[in-house]
Amino acid sequence: MSDGQYDLADKLARLMAAAGNPSTERLAEDIRVRTGTGISGAYLWQIKRGKRANLTLGHLTALSTYFTQVLGVRITLSYFDPTTPVDLPWSEPGTADADPPADAPEKDRDDQDFSGAMRDRGVRRIAARYGSMDPVQQRQLLAIADAIANVRDESAEARDDGTGDRAP
Repeated sequence: MSDGQYDLADKLARLMAAAGNPSTERLAEDIRVRTGTGISGAYLWQIKRGKRANLTLGHLTALSTYFTQVLGVRITLSYFDPTTPVDLPWSEPGTADADPPADAPEKDRDDQDFSGAMRDRGVRRIAARYGSMDPVQQRQLLAIADAIANVRDESAEARDDGTGDRAP
């Protein structure tokens, strides 16, 4: 860490350690299988070694989705922001060792739906633009994406408990 910036390499290494320290080649294959996003083991190795740090939105989303599924702890896109501390997903006592939530299969379906959306042309355009943004713009976009995801989650919860806006 330097000047309030947290290293992406440290974050990936910590996530990989929590997931059982798979090789970068194995991790790449697992990410492809679970999310449908292609990312090479060599590229992951470069990220883990600190040789690459400017990932596309697609790669960040794939990492977020994969580690959320594997660890049972929600890893948001904001976690990969340079100003987010490395230990954030595990900052609350007991979250690292917690059992997966009861609605994990539903979240897996949601993640698969999201991975499918990443194949969409519009989403790819957003991902391409993300890679050309400066860190401030990237943080702003990640905050917007997290806010949109939270609104979607809250809307789904409201529908599930019967408090949503439905026509009679």
